[in-house]
Amino acid sequence: MTHFPHFLRKAAALLFFCACASVFAQSEPQISKFDGEIMREISEAQNDSAKEEIFTNALKDKNAGATLFFNAANFYANKAQYDTAMPLYSQAVSLHKGFFLAQKNLALCAISSNSDTALEELKKAIALCGATDPQLMLQLVRIHVKNADYPSALAACDVALAYEPSSEDLMTARAVCLYETEEFRKAQKVCEVLLAKNQNNEDAWNCLFASVAKQEDYTLAVSLWEAKRKLFPQTTPHGELAADMYFNLKLYSKACALYLSEPALREASAGGKKLIKVAKALYAAGELDECVKFCDDISKTCAAPAGVEALEIRLFAVSAKGAEDADILTLCDEILKLKPSSSYAAFELGKIKLEGAKYLAAAEYFEKSAKDENLFLNSMLLKSRACIGAQRYEDAYLILKKANEKMPSGEISEYLKTLGEFLERRNGLD
Repeated sequence: MTHFPHFLRKAAALLFFCACASVFAQSEPQISKFDGEIMREISEAQNDSAKEEIFTNALKDKNAGATLFFNAANFYANKAQYDTAMPLYSQAVSLHKGFFLAQKNLALCAISSNSDTALEELKKAIALCGATDPQLMLQLVRIHVKNADYPSALAACDVALAYEPSSEDLMTARAVCLYETEEFRKAQKVCEVLLAKNQNNEDAWNCLFASVAKQEDYTLAVSLWEAKRKLFPQTTPHGELAADMYFNLKLYSKACALYLSEPALREASAGGKKLIKVAKALYAAGELDECVKFCDDISKTCAAPAGVEALEIRLFAVSAKGAEDADILTLCDEILKLKPSSSYAAFELGKIKLEGAKYLAAAEYFEKSAKDENLFLNSMLLKSRACIGAQRYEDAYLILKKANEKMPSGEISEYLKTLGEFLERRNGLD
């Protein structure tokens, strides 16, 4: 659960070691005369050391009962001495079968101490209360989430919410589970309900933002991210995801600023893929000089494929800056030695051949560069231009038709119309 850290972190804060009567009074033990006398001594003791000594001596007595073991366990549990408390709770349960509060606190101690028996003890406590205790059910949800068993976590949420429909923690847990089971629209609705009641629920904000992003409503997702950043400026995560969305919305300057604000993205050791995002954002934002410098850094510090991809982006940047053909050819050669199938190098070589009126060679290069989805449209347009230069008009028409079928475009439609009319006139003359 990397998206919602607060959800899991709350677990320890919810632990409450209770000595009061349970709603299942019939399963609670009666306090014996011996236990009652010891508890009176405990209440009169001056400090914890004195209380601990009384408990230690009394628990050795054969008359010590379930309530005494239970209260001794509470004493240690409230001091966070879970390993000491757990066997005392266990003894209380063994002395009085169905002792719900003892079993509940045993389960909570096991969870707090990360014991391997946590889930087992928790299930025993849930069985005793008939799954009606929201605190226990929430702990069960958290264990399932920690184990990435989201369907089981969601089922536990639904059971618990039947008894505690207004629980914000359970509703938040349900939203998280819906998100993790890819029910993004349902998760969004639950988060909207939660935030309508409490705008300070940070996990609900995180889940809402991520759910909307997964539905590819980037405009809304970015506005949600910015709203959350105002509420939680110190802890707002997903900077990289928000930057990705700015990039998709063509807000390149904002995307680049966010990419560079992420600590992991500022370090080359974080991985070339993330750094490539920055390079692409710089190129798309028209920051060509900065893009070239950044690509140089990436190619020096990152191995293939990131290093090669940085060279390809650098190639486009220097070309956009109006570099000489000789410089572009040198860079293309460097790229092709590392990656013979580079569509970027093929595209730039095709442009050089086209400008030099070497139309057939240009067409071949554009055919290669068209294999890259991002370069397909421009490659097909330039290939058709090369065919026209070589007076292969029918080929140019078929290329444009193929491009328009795959990626419909108003610009291509106009070219097709114009070229089609030209072919009709020419064929009519023939």
